[in-house]
Formats: sequence, structure tokens, C-alpha cells
Amino acid sequence: MQMNIRTTMAFSPAFHLKLKTVSEQTGKPMAQLVEEKLAPLLEEQEQTRLKRMYDGLFALEGMCREPITDASTTIDEVLYGAGSLKGGE
Repeated sequence: MQMNIRTTMAFSPAFHLKLKTVSEQTGKPMAQLVEEKLAPLLEEQEQTRLKRMYDGLFALEGMCREPITDASTTIDEVLYGAGSLKGGE
């Protein structure tokens, strides 16, 4: 069973009244209503954020023309160009 976390939120009186009314009409606690309505929006935002991030990464695909077999030891040269390990010499 998942444990709930208690928190405090401040709503305008008008919004609180609407939330309370819907809570009474549906027989659901206000917290449940807030979570049911917000969860899909937050999930959509997260998916949009991830899509933007991966689109940026996919845009980098193909930048390297030759396979890099030792990137762990030459990462600075790979990312910043030859000579970067010696201060740009």
C-alpha cells in the first residue's frame, strides 16, 4: 500500500468552494480530485520535456564521421577538437 504525503496548499476561496462542491458531488476527497485532474497534465508536461531533450540528442546523431573507439580517454578531444587536452595547442 502506497503511503500518502500530507502537504498544505492555499487556494482562492472561489476555487476552494468549487473543489469542495465537486468533492461532495462525487463523494471523493478533495486531494483525490486534485491528483486525478493534475496527474495527466503533469505526465504530459514530463513527456513533452523528455521529447524536447531527446529531439536535441537525436539532432546530434551523425556529427561524428568516424567511429570513436576510445572516447573514454579522449572525450575532450572528441567534444572540443584536437589539442584541447593541452590548452588548445
